Amino acid sequence: MKKIKILSLIIILLLPFLLYIYYQKSSNGYLKIHFLSVGQGDSALITSPSNKNILVDGGPNNDLIRELGKFLPFFERRIDLIILSHPDSDHLFGLIEVLKRYEIGKILLTGINVNTPEYMEFLRIIEEKNIHIIIAEDDEDFLIDNIFIDIHLPRENIAQKSFANTNDTSIVFSMHYGENIILFPGDIEEKMEQELLLENPDLETDIIKISHHGSNTSTQEEFLEKIKPDFAIISCGLYNQFSHPHPDLIKRLILQNIRVYRTDYQGNITFILDKEKIIKIDTEFSY
Repeated sequence: MKKIKILSLIIILLLPFLLYIYYQKSSNGYLKIHFLSVGQGDSALITSPSNKNILVDGGPNNDLIRELGKFLPFFERRIDLIILSHPDSDHLFGLIEVLKRYEIGKILLTGINVNTPEYMEFLRIIEEKNIHIIIAEDDEDFLIDNIFIDIHLPRENIAQKSFANTNDTSIVFSMHYGENIILFPGDIEEKMEQELLLENPDLETDIIKISHHGSNTSTQEEFLEKIKPDFAIISCGLYNQFSHPHPDLIKRLILQNIRVYRTDYQGNITFILDKEKIIKIDTEFSY
């Protein structure tokens, strides 16, 4: 009986370590991109082949914590990089609780002048926990575990400036892994799409996170023709008040033969990639 108790204690003590080893080996050299179902907002978790975690935006509520728990084991408490595309509540709110619960390496943001209560709380926790902030501009690129993050917009430092349309201040970046390119355009609208193409005439992508939840003010036909994506992910809430995604946007995607995935109908959407191609696409619900 005593030997059984000792053995049980050893197993209990070793279990977190064994789970950690399994977690480290489970990536198999793959990049995993989880477009998270957080309602009428945006959030994506990127896990590198060596399990570095990048979190892009946080959605409009605390659903993010629940969804992260589906992809990060309970013992994984570190986010290596948070990217806040812009400080609108539907991209920001869920990150507040993440800052409280996780160890954060760095935060990339625009630093524009916004005085909403949630943004003030976000900045307060960053200061309290002494988290390193990086202000985004187009020459501030990153290399994380063979993942190259190429920032396209904003073209210059816009910290402490005020803007009437915060959507068009969004950080726009491409993520390169081997031959794969994934474009995250935040919530930019048609004007900034044109500027993006002007500054990056050779911009192409394999996967695009559709801007502004499928609003008709974004993702215009010319933009799609230039960047030539194969897959489009629309992050929006089921039966949302804005009727996103707009039917005209869906029509544009279909006419370009782009395969569409939606968090409102399919829940969390996961792309698994090696350095050459997309290996697998998983969705939480069928559609």
